[in-house]
Amino acid sequence: MGIFLIANSVSISVAERRKEIGTLRALGTKRIGILIMFVSEAFAMGTVGSLIGALMGRVVASFMVDAVTRAMSQQTMQKIEASQLKFTAANVMSAVVVGSIASIIAALVPALKATKVAPIEAMKKKDTGEEDNKKGIRRFSGLIGLGLVALSAAGSFLITDSDHKLIQIISQIFAILGAALLGPSLVLLAVRTLRPLIVRNEKVMHRLAVDNILRNPKRTSTNVTTLMVGLTLVIIIACVNVSFKGTLMHFFGRILHADLIISTSGRMQSHESQPLDESIKGEIEKNPGVLGAYELREVKMNYGPVGNQDKLLMKYYGEPPMPDVKGEPRYPIFDSVDRDSEDAGRDLFHSQEPTILVSENFVVHYHKKTGDSMDLMTPKGLKQFRIVGVVNEYANPNGTLFLARTTYRKFFDDRLVSGFAVKLKTGRDPVEVRKQLDKTLSKQFKLTIMLNSDIRNQVSAIIDNSFSYTRSIEVAALLVALLGLMNTLLISVMERTRELGLSRAVGMTKSQIAKMILLEAAGQGTLGAIISMGLGTFLGLLWVTQNLAHSLGWVVDFYVPWNALFNVLVLGLIVTLAAAWYPARRAANLAIVEALNE
Repeated sequence: MGIFLIANSVSISVAERRKEIGTLRALGTKRIGILIMFVSEAFAMGTVGSLIGALMGRVVASFMVDAVTRAMSQQTMQKIEASQLKFTAANVMSAVVVGSIASIIAALVPALKATKVAPIEAMKKKDTGEEDNKKGIRRFSGLIGLGLVALSAAGSFLITDSDHKLIQIISQIFAILGAALLGPSLVLLAVRTLRPLIVRNEKVMHRLAVDNILRNPKRTSTNVTTLMVGLTLVIIIACVNVSFKGTLMHFFGRILHADLIISTSGRMQSHESQPLDESIKGEIEKNPGVLGAYELREVKMNYGPVGNQDKLLMKYYGEPPMPDVKGEPRYPIFDSVDRDSEDAGRDLFHSQEPTILVSENFVVHYHKKTGDSMDLMTPKGLKQFRIVGVVNEYANPNGTLFLARTTYRKFFDDRLVSGFAVKLKTGRDPVEVRKQLDKTLSKQFKLTIMLNSDIRNQVSAIIDNSFSYTRSIEVAALLVALLGLMNTLLISVMERTRELGLSRAVGMTKSQIAKMILLEAAGQGTLGAIISMGLGTFLGLLWVTQNLAHSLGWVVDFYVPWNALFNVLVLGLIVTLAAAWYPARRAANLAIVEALNE
């Protein structure tokens, strides 16, 4: 976004300084001198801007540290606290170097364009841009953008595992560049399509606004590009957030069949609770409303060759009680993807040999499947387990393993549990049973007893906290879009000084001039937001279902972020009108005589 913004600014500077460039060329300045002049200016401003940005980043980080540490704690399954923020000279230097290089890259193309300005042509009055619109590769920008988006989609489908980093990076770059080139062309196409309907309207300002948008496609594209890139980024982030949350909540809805979950104080779902002794199970099952309870345990373990081991999560379950209603499944706690959950559960709990269930992302990372064997290091040495099923599971990015409690105790000699899942007899009220268990157990063992709905709310809160810091990225994208759009709208007013002066001379009032500029901006912003919604959703679909799925090994279902789409439509209009307010005010206050002398 920074490169787009700088490139637009330098392009506008070249257009504004045509006479200056022509004068310098007429006085003998070589083309290389013009190139160096513009690149040096961009470098100087980029360096200063990067330095200020680094300092501002440090200020923003102080407000974000709590949200980030909470998210990191939940993702790494251990408590993380930041006692202080590290901010070194190396941090500042890296920001300045990156910003300066980006400024030089962004300035090269418009600076090269400045070297081609002929002295005689530069001395003429400012043109309106129509002649330039008919020349060059810009008229093919929409097709180029469509091609880049198509290549991005093709690249996403070529990613089959986490090793294809280069393809992933290239597809992301193509996606952003493609959206930036395709978006403005779609805006212009939409305006041309809607123009007949607007022309029928007797309101002159609306017709003038539409004609001004179409009369200079180059200026319209410049106005829309930065806004659309920012809004598209917001939509992509929203797609990731909503899809992760929707997938996880749907997953927990399928596997969370226990009526009550009992653990110590803390959040068991984010591994913040202390383990319990297994003897508590007998106390729980004394309650007349309890059908049965089964143990839950989660521990981290190493897997893989020595020196190249990954952290996996191992879960062991006690066997769920037999249902008291005929026909109900006994093992719905496993969301099996390659065989019936009941068959997989029976093999896990009743096989004569050591068996194990593995998560789907474990299969992706380690290329195992049902029927294969795998070796695990246990306190009793290296032991072989047969894989009897693959299940959906999102608890660990590298993979999760599932053992029956009897198997785990046999090889790992661990009698502790993380908690107990409690099934109630049919017709029993979970709230009432919880009150009874709370009275008999909580004070003695200091337990936390949660309803099924409590667990869902806890999971929802964890997911929200994990993505909370992405809000700053969205705000930054919208802020850059606002500044970029304000810049391009202001310069477009400056380029149209003579035109606006003529409009005032033939009778347009100041309020009509301001209204025309605001209508132009509103039209571009609204259509840009609508098209950003479509592009962002499409790119978000690719990112969630292809890039993220293969990078993380998790199969994430795609959910459309309806709330975010509505917010982007509103924000697009608000940002556009906010950016257009000062340019419209400046246009309305132009002195007629001075404007006509431009």
